[in-house]
Order: sequence, then C-alpha cells, then structure tokens
Amino acid sequence: MVNKKQHKSEQASLSKNEWTFVAKSYLALAYVGVQEIKNKKYFDEKEVSILKSGQRQIYDAHLLFIPIIWNFKHAIELVLKTHDVTFQRRYSKTHNATNLKNGLTKTLDIEEQDDKFDEFAKVVDKYFQLRFFNGKLLGLSQIMDIDNDIFRYPEGSKSTFRLDLKTFQKITKEDIEELEKDIELIYRRLIIPSEYKHLKKYWNRWAHS
Repeated sequence: MVNKKQHKSEQASLSKNEWTFVAKSYLALAYVGVQEIKNKKYFDEKEVSILKSGQRQIYDAHLLFIPIIWNFKHAIELVLKTHDVTFQRRYSKTHNATNLKNGLTKTLDIEEQDDKFDEFAKVVDKYFQLRFFNGKLLGLSQIMDIDNDIFRYPEGSKSTFRLDLKTFQKITKEDIEELEKDIELIYRRLIIPSEYKHLKKYWNRWAHS
C-alpha cells in the first residue's frame, strides 16, 4: 500500500535560485570529498589537526565515503525537488526518490524516450537502490531507501539494510571515478535543465522567473 503522505506537496516560499543554491552546496561537498579521496591533499598537510595524533596518523580519506554518499543522495533528492519548484513552484514532501522522479516525469509530460532524462533517471535509481560501486555495498539484497536515511545513522533506518564498513576497503579507483562522474552528471542536470528536449516549452518561463 502506498503511503498517501508521500504524495503531499507544499507551495514553495523560496525561489528556484535559492533551492538550486542549497542543492549545489550538497553536491559541492560530495565532490570535494571525492577529490580528497583521489588526491589526499589534507592527508599530506603538515599542520596540526585533531585528526592527527603524534606520529600516528588516524586520518584516512576513506573516512569520507559515508558523508560523501549521504550528501550526494540528499543532493539528488534536492535536485528533483528543485526542478519541481522551477516548473510548478511546489515541492513534494516525500523523500522517496522514485516518487520524486515519477512526479517530475509527469510534470515534464515525458511521453517519448529522452536520452538526457533517461541518463539522469538511471543515476537517481542507482543511488536510491544502492546499486553504485557495482553493487558492492548491496550484496544480494534489494533495497529501496524510501526515507533516504541510509548512511545518515549507523543503524535504525526503516530499511533492513545493514552497512558493512569493511566493504569500503574494497572500493577501487574505478568506483571512485564512477562516483565522480555521477556527481558531475547530476550537477549538469541541475544547472542546465534545458538539455532535456521536452523542456523547451518551459524554457522562457524558467529562464525569466
């Protein structure tokens, strides 16, 4: 049974530009985290830090994986809601990425295949269902992060998913590059919605509102 609360929406009091700024902030922090994992600039700093203890280096850039993924997943939710605000000045109260994506599909009146939107939707589904990193974190499970709270707390989410922290030791360079490209794609879809062919009918209103 579908929870009717998931379909409730609210009139936006802030502008699309303000919504975009907040979405960009979460994307930016996720992206900076990926760059730190790749380049370990902070790791090489000589300055004193609470993350360093004498000669024993307790800081590891891989600590950033969990906040990176949570920030990115939250950013995806905000991007979907930002587009709702852009095109109908309302946003859904749900955290369910599939419902948000389907709602946006209806708002944009998508009836034909659109490569740009399909590419965007694929990334949305991949992180909603935890199928990124080639499914390493997921194992044989099938997860729908309905409340977008996996990675927010060590345990206690409404999902039955159990995070195995040892899995992060198996993350490869290719996995990190995949994450980086996905963040870049979502950012492009946030900033340049006109890339969608079916958005042409909205463009004048979007560009000048």
